[in-house]
Amino acid sequence: MLSTCRIDWKALAILALHTLALLFFVFNRLVDGDEGFYLAAAQEVANGRIPYHDFFYPQITLLPYIMSIFTGHGFSTLYLARLASVVLAVLTSVMFYLLLRQTTTRKPVIHFLLSLYCFSGLVLTWHSVAKTYAVTDFCLMASFGLLLRFADNRRIIPLLTSGAFLAIAFNTRVVLAPLLLLFLAFILYQPGKGKPAKTSAFLLAAAIVSIPTIILFAMGPDRFLFNNLGFHLIRNPAMSYAFKVLQRLEVIGKLLINPQMLIVLAAFIGSLVIAWRKSSGTKRIKAALLSRTGLAGLTGLVISGVYLLPSPVHQQYFVQALPFLLLASPAALEWFYSRDARFFIWKSSGALASLLIVIYTLGVIPYVAIFVGGIRYMDSSNGIDNIKSLCDYLHQSEAAGPILAEWPAIPLLSGKPGFRGLEHIGFDGGLPMTDEQKRYYHIPVSNDLRDLLMAEQPRFIVVIDEPHPALQDLVYDRYELDRSFERYKVFRLR
Repeated sequence: MLSTCRIDWKALAILALHTLALLFFVFNRLVDGDEGFYLAAAQEVANGRIPYHDFFYPQITLLPYIMSIFTGHGFSTLYLARLASVVLAVLTSVMFYLLLRQTTTRKPVIHFLLSLYCFSGLVLTWHSVAKTYAVTDFCLMASFGLLLRFADNRRIIPLLTSGAFLAIAFNTRVVLAPLLLLFLAFILYQPGKGKPAKTSAFLLAAAIVSIPTIILFAMGPDRFLFNNLGFHLIRNPAMSYAFKVLQRLEVIGKLLINPQMLIVLAAFIGSLVIAWRKSSGTKRIKAALLSRTGLAGLTGLVISGVYLLPSPVHQQYFVQALPFLLLASPAALEWFYSRDARFFIWKSSGALASLLIVIYTLGVIPYVAIFVGGIRYMDSSNGIDNIKSLCDYLHQSEAAGPILAEWPAIPLLSGKPGFRGLEHIGFDGGLPMTDEQKRYYHIPVSNDLRDLLMAEQPRFIVVIDEPHPALQDLVYDRYELDRSFERYKVFRLR
């Protein structure tokens, strides 16, 4: 009994290093473009405005409300929101560790899989930013763990809270909604009576959490559907079907040549083969749904599948599948550490495991080079020091009046007012819509922006490289280049 109470110092060290790495990224990572639009939406909510109805917000409902408590602090807003993400990320890692302990008793297996999660470049780079991932991954892990607790004790409270956490996840990132069907199937496959009551309780909890989304839909179904669906269908009108397929294949290819992902996939596929051999026929599906590793694997596969649907697809999406693929992988690692495993020149599995962890950890280096070093041309000017210098310069300026910026983060992080309708992007994006349609959905219109410049309302204009072609003549006629911050150029009213 005493042995079970001993502190797992190795796991604690891994989690501590994980936390320090996340904090390093918080204060050194490039500012992601989407952070600006999420925080700008949060600022609008903090000012009493309503998504879709009062401003354009092409995502599902909850994140601006969650982030609104961190806004209004100038550049510190970014740090506060990122630190909140780290708190949730660390709690997610702790839950992941506790679930590993419930899945396998082999300490080396637990430490190996925990290392794969905590030193993942995807986790470190996307759980340290003010975006949806830290929030939704925390809620997914909590919902998954509570669902397993319900399966163990058949009590209603874990079931209700599982449904609530899952609803927070898909009301923050709607693409996760298909997991509702998977988790309902898990509940229905459980032995015992009262399945209609249990599924109803799960759905009721999810419905209660979804009330804000339901209200916003009722306020204006057309705006709600355009923001969450219509915009995403038309935002890349020049992208052909063939190009979309090639873009997906490119992302998949990059993931498959990533040493970190190769090690994760090897563990997952190995465990899948072992599980397949242990069951037969139609019992395989039921066995997968009833076991914790099976449910974890199916969760990871569903998340991976739904993230192949958006266009374009990004590697960052698959950070949400990672913990569940790892939770499904103990079987392969248990075999790896067993006496049955044989590896050419290696005298022990432990030595080979140590080498794999070293290789895996070194796989973080490219993420540091890209997301801290800014080695890509398109990213270099988004270094946190450069953005802070830009925002500090604007904040300290004596000139009164709002800022017109192509990137909505600039007014927010400068502590200066911006313009209504520019919470997502500060220029006309050329969508296949009429000007009246754009105004209705609160999307910028070139003619309206020209009117602002002709009236000389902005005191500063901040652009990337050059002003938008539709505004370029007016910008150079009425404004002068004041200062440059790498690719960011600040124009001051003459």
